Amino acid sequence: MAQKWYLNKEELKNSPSSKDGISAEKELDHKQQAAYLITDLGKRLKLSEVCVHTAIVYMHRFFIHHSLAKFHRYEIATAAIFLAAKVEEEPQKSQAVISALHVCLNKYEVHQLDTTFAKNQEKVKALTSNEQLLLGTLGFKMGVSHPHHYIKKFCGEIKACKELCKIFLQMANYTLQMTSMCVKYKAAVVASFCIYFTIQSSQ
Repeated sequence: MAQKWYLNKEELKNSPSSKDGISAEKELDHKQQAAYLITDLGKRLKLSEVCVHTAIVYMHRFFIHHSLAKFHRYEIATAAIFLAAKVEEEPQKSQAVISALHVCLNKYEVHQLDTTFAKNQEKVKALTSNEQLLLGTLGFKMGVSHPHHYIKKFCGEIKACKELCKIFLQMANYTLQMTSMCVKYKAAVVASFCIYFTIQSSQ
């Protein structure tokens, strides 16, 4: 069942978004924006890195089956962090997530936001609805394996210095935020790539 989350080049090329006329470059750009929003939300909500990583994978998995032309990247990103926080046992109140989203999208214009009760209730309802849609898309299969786990294990086995391990982990973060590797390769493979690429680049 987990295999359906890993696509080959041709399957990625024929994504739902591409069928709606979105170019591969624009699709990746929108996913990168969603990943950055998730990261920002995670920081503002003081969530763990694991929670943020899980949310980014959920977002990528959602868009395997749905088009960016039909579902806004920021709405799905917000639902992904909301759901991931529950899965990783760091639950957040819906209003807290929406408030954090306001700050992220309106950095220095928070005072201009419409914060009326009716508007907030509408946003809470939308967040809950998107969470249910995300859950259905994921088939309630919430477990996610991250390359960071394998990198830390490898560093422990070879007794790598903290600085080197940190660089490996930063590369793993990069693959999540900037690429679609998490829906192309299993976590252990991504971890191997991060280690190999970092070492090769330093030579």
